[in-house]
Order: sequence, then structure tokens, then C-alpha cells
Amino acid sequence: MEEIVKNPFYQKNYIPILSFTIGTILLLLYAITKIDFLPLIGLFYVYFALFANSCYLLAVVTQHFIEKRNSQETLTRIGITLCNIPITLFYMYLVFNVIH
Repeated sequence: MEEIVKNPFYQKNYIPILSFTIGTILLLLYAITKIDFLPLIGLFYVYFALFANSCYLLAVVTQHFIEKRNSQETLTRIGITLCNIPITLFYMYLVFNVIH
């Protein structure tokens, strides 16, 4: 009989992909509607996403050093998480310098 193995949250890319998706939705919503409080909400969201992605990144890096079996997979997760940084900076540049 096969055992069903459930992967912990840090073995999936839910957190970085979800934070990217929510950030993109906030940016598009602001670009379309120009509602004044959306940049403030976006700034609070950036702080929250920074905290969530940092915790996720710490868990993945810890897993990478503890468990050497899937090093390519964990390095891919680390890369996806780190890609959120320049995307966030670009979105903030757009909001505060281009779309205003």
C-alpha cells in the first residue's frame, strides 16, 4: 500500500506566487481606477509580503542546507522568491513616478 506524502508549505511556491499575484492586482486596480488610498494599501501590502516572503525564504534556505536531495528544486524556489524583490521595486517605481 502506498503512503500519501503531504509536502509542507515551504515545498510549494504558493507564498511568492500569491504575493506576486496580489501585488499585480493592486497595481492594475490603481492604474485603472486611480483611487487615492490604493498606494497606501499597496505600501502596507509590500511590508506584509516582505515579511511573508522572508519567512518562506528562510524556511526554504534552511531546508536546502538540511536536505541535500532536491538541491535544484530548492534553488529554483529560492530564485522564484528572490524574483519578487525587483518586481516589487519596479511596481513601486511605476506607482510613485509614472502612474500618479
